[in-house]
Amino acid sequence: EADIASYDPFAGTVHLNSLRVADADAMKGAWRVPLTEAKDLHVDLLKRSARVGALASSDAVLSFKRERDGSIELPLRPAANASATDTPPASWSAALGKLTLANYRITVADASVKPAATHRVVLTQLEGSDLATEKGSKATVSARLGVDKRGSIEVASTVGIDPFAVDAKIDARRIDLVPLRSYVEQFATVALKSANASAKGTLRMSGEGDALRIAYSGSAEIANVASVDTVNHEDLLNWESVKATGVGFKWSRDAPLELAVADVAVNKAYSRMVVLPDGKINLQQLKGATAGDAHAAAPAEPPQPRNVRIDRVSFADSRLNFTDHFIKPNYTADVGDLNGSITGLSSDPATRGVVDLKGSYDHASPVVIAGTINPLSGNLFLDIAAKGKDIELPKLSAYSARYAGYGITKGRLTLDVKYHVEDGKLQGRNVILLDQLTFGDKVEGPDATTLPVLFAVNLLKDSKGQINLELPISGSLEDPQFKMGALITQVIANLFKKAVTSPFSLLTAASGSAGSDGSAAAGAGDDLAYVEFDPGRDEIGEAGQKKLERVSKALLDRPAIRIDLAPRVDTQKDLAALKRAALQARVRAIKGSDLQEGEYPRYLKALFDREKPKREVAKEDATVATKDGAKAPPKELTVAEMEALLLERIEVGEGELKALGARRAEHVKGYLVGKGQLPAERVLVAAAAETPADGKARMSVDFTLR
Repeated sequence: EADIASYDPFAGTVHLNSLRVADADAMKGAWRVPLTEAKDLHVDLLKRSARVGALASSDAVLSFKRERDGSIELPLRPAANASATDTPPASWSAALGKLTLANYRITVADASVKPAATHRVVLTQLEGSDLATEKGSKATVSARLGVDKRGSIEVASTVGIDPFAVDAKIDARRIDLVPLRSYVEQFATVALKSANASAKGTLRMSGEGDALRIAYSGSAEIANVASVDTVNHEDLLNWESVKATGVGFKWSRDAPLELAVADVAVNKAYSRMVVLPDGKINLQQLKGATAGDAHAAAPAEPPQPRNVRIDRVSFADSRLNFTDHFIKPNYTADVGDLNGSITGLSSDPATRGVVDLKGSYDHASPVVIAGTINPLSGNLFLDIAAKGKDIELPKLSAYSARYAGYGITKGRLTLDVKYHVEDGKLQGRNVILLDQLTFGDKVEGPDATTLPVLFAVNLLKDSKGQINLELPISGSLEDPQFKMGALITQVIANLFKKAVTSPFSLLTAASGSAGSDGSAAAGAGDDLAYVEFDPGRDEIGEAGQKKLERVSKALLDRPAIRIDLAPRVDTQKDLAALKRAALQARVRAIKGSDLQEGEYPRYLKALFDREKPKREVAKEDATVATKDGAKAPPKELTVAEMEALLLERIEVGEGELKALGARRAEHVKGYLVGKGQLPAERVLVAAAAETPADGKARMSVDFTLR
């Protein structure tokens, strides 16, 4: 129905008071518009202009379908492109005083994504005024929309077409993100069960093409997130709300991305890490599940620079769950009640964010995480310390049984770890306190170590039943073979190996024992595995006493360890020294008392005269003719010659050497039991030691820990 006010065919103008279109239908019923009414229409064909005072429409139903190839069928098709030689027609100018749309129901079925998605929007109310194509004109537009089930959007904006400019106040609430999951190709095995987004702020856009600029200021929130790993059917990442306030965002093609956030509040976040039955971690599988083209070309442009600042991220009532399906029986643990904050995050490499988080392990053992971090600069920096106290060890019995060969029946664990990452390099320190660690029965298994676990534990356990360890680790994050778990496992395995190859180094390092002067110079590490003696002597020297002091102190603090003493003799040096000692004893016996200075040669001569061999007497009685035929007196023997002749006659054999070794071992035992205060039943004298593998003889008492 048209109410024509005037019509001039020669001037090419028409004026309609009103134009009403009822029951419009298109696209085989997919588009239905019950009523559209325009008022005060002015059209000038010669000037190519059209002005409408008001346009109103309501209760329309519009259905769009996007095909698999991305095309959308419309009731009106664009005109074919004109040839290059055609003169482009002059453009029309149009103006609309007021636009009102109400209760428009719009459905978009998108078959171009997998799975196919359907979106429903209800345009509850849209009002626009002063809409025009004239250069420099600006219109005001306000709208209220309902999105899918519960979402809503309210917009109040000014819009310019030439040049393009939008300044809009937006209040979007509970926009369902699940229907949009199909448009994200990454992490294909993650299903989004629920999630909704909200935002309230100001959106500004201006320019076109490469000159386009976008800015947003306000707040944003993603809430009620629940996701599932569809391969393993495990919960993955959930949270009640993550809300960012004080958001400032700016983007343009020719300038760095700008993002500033005053506060991010994370409430009741839950993340789950799962070790699968094949030993892989669920997060590793998620990374591998991301679709990608192996032959895709490299990005044409380098990544855009960015300036990011997040003043504060706070956590409330959050939780991390760890579940291991690889170990039997399965193990699960929670780090819950996680509260705290991370402040001062920035993409500036010189800045450091401060981490201050507190939680609990299995709702019983407190956990503290603190330090500094910069994950936004592109070159990860991290200097984080974490402490966990009084963690019950029997819960880890499945791991102990599988890899150590013994289950755990009792004990508690306290951790104090610190990790530093800078320039791709990791330096870590793990301080571990095991209190009252008690193993159960032996468990046979293919993965159990053959190293002496019980011995190593007893070697490390002090008199209070505690084991204090400091395990350093280091590595390069750029190394493709770098694995944190394997690195820590190797450090622990090396510790057990050291119990076999260098038990005294492990003992003294664990006990922190030192000499009476506080120095380790008295015999550090493996030097404490034996005490040396002077040839033929059984007295413990000063250096040996310092060693025994350290050994006894360490063993007093290791009540489960006993020590075996095995004497060792040098068949050449000790034999020679024993003979000389016997000679000196005989010389003293000639006098009947200790010798004074200068008396030794006289009494040695007396002994020699009494015990000299017959052939030496014959030599002394023989005369020596001189040049004139006279007889010269016999030649006098030197002290050394007399000693050599007498030593040849002294008989010292294997029995004396064994006795020397036995005396040395008894003296060492006496020192350890007496001054060292070790119980006698923990100090055993063993058979004589064999020659070392290096073939070097040693005059000592060697120690073996058991």
